[in-house]
Amino acid sequence: MILRRISSALKRQDWATVFIEFVLVIAGVLIALQVNNWNETRGDRELERDILERLHTEITEREIAHTRDALSEERRRHMLYNVRLVLAGQQDPRPFTPEECLAIAQSDTPLLPSVDLPILEEVIATGRLDLIRSTELRRAVSELHRVQAAREVDFETYLADGVNLVRRYPNLLPFRLTPIDNPNDEDGFSPAHPCDAATMMADASFINDFGENVSSYAGGGNMIRRNSVVLKELHDAVDRELDISHTSGDAQ
Repeated sequence: MILRRISSALKRQDWATVFIEFVLVIAGVLIALQVNNWNETRGDRELERDILERLHTEITEREIAHTRDALSEERRRHMLYNVRLVLAGQQDPRPFTPEECLAIAQSDTPLLPSVDLPILEEVIATGRLDLIRSTELRRAVSELHRVQAAREVDFETYLADGVNLVRRYPNLLPFRLTPIDNPNDEDGFSPAHPCDAATMMADASFINDFGENVSSYAGGGNMIRRNSVVLKELHDAVDRELDISHTSGDAQ
């Protein structure tokens, strides 16, 4: 219709009509583009909101799990420190508890709780990080992604460098099963490695290998503290974007 009017106006050399029709065409295109841009922007904002809400849910759950795992790691780490003092002759010899013997047996595998967030991995993998407008929040997301990647590298390094004391010293850390009262356990038994401090102290090679394991294990505490800080910074940034305020004692 418009093209016919413009063609007719050109034949009549009605330049005013031609000009008006061209203006109408251009205005229509611009309006259509603007409406499309509005729709895209609205869609992006809705998607951004969805990402932030999912991120808040996941980071809250991760913080709870990370705190629980960090407490377990700290307990084992300090247990290993105390055992090392005995084996190194810095404290009087004493019998080790079953829990301490198990910690010795597992000293080559440090507990390094993960800080992975599925929504974060998804956003980065699909290139949608730019949907998050906050520069502070994007920086916090990138930092968490960086520390998670570093955690994976460090964990593999610890596994490669750690000495499996159970395999190398089976006579000092024999494998046993001990019954446990846990309805969620499938067979009702838990691995155990009974040990004797005096026998261990008489084996210099064992003490050296155990000492190396503890030194490597000690680095896990620094990583966990760093990850806790990064998780909190990201949580705080998400709270600000979603206008969420937590009072003392509230669930996050």
